[in-house]
Amino acid sequence: MKARSYLVYGFDGKGNRYLVQETYSASEARDLRDARTVSGFQTIVDSSEGEPTVKELDQLADLEDRFA
Repeated sequence: MKARSYLVYGFDGKGNRYLVQETYSASEARDLRDARTVSGFQTIVDSSEGEPTVKELDQLADLEDRFA
């Protein structure tokens, strides 16, 4: 079984996205997404299994936090 990786992307002023960070931790991806969003930066998270919804990423991060 291959570990799921998460790619956190930001956007420049022209609408192009750039990679902020790659991580194997759902909780790290969630925390970075939340911190960037609160700071006013448009941010999305993509994963090796497709783009998770906000709710899916939060659930995966909660599970990871609970059992890590």
